[in-house]
Amino acid sequence: MHATERVAFAAELAHGDRERQQALVATVQHDLFWQSRDTVQIYNHAISNAEAHEQLQTAYIDRLKTQPRSAREAAAVIVGSDAAEGGLAQEAVQRLARLNRLRSGGSS
Repeated sequence: MHATERVAFAAELAHGDRERQQALVATVQHDLFWQSRDTVQIYNHAISNAEAHEQLQTAYIDRLKTQPRSAREAAAVIVGSDAAEGGLAQEAVQRLARLNRLRSGGSS
């Protein structure tokens, strides 16, 4: 098991108990013959960055999965699949009308 995984595993095994986590991380530090506490801090930083990266990637993939997959689906989203919804097309018409009023000097 790689050092980063060992430090992450120690945090997982601690189940939120800070004292236990410190003891487990100290064991990892001893097992790997690390002389400096700074080394543990570097690994903790790497783990935090990796978790943040994974979270961002997961959210991005989830968003991509909800996007239209065909031109027909995209058109339904733009036009609105239901007249009551209005969709993006209705919003665009309203914005265009507002911009035209502003251009002609009228109020919104």
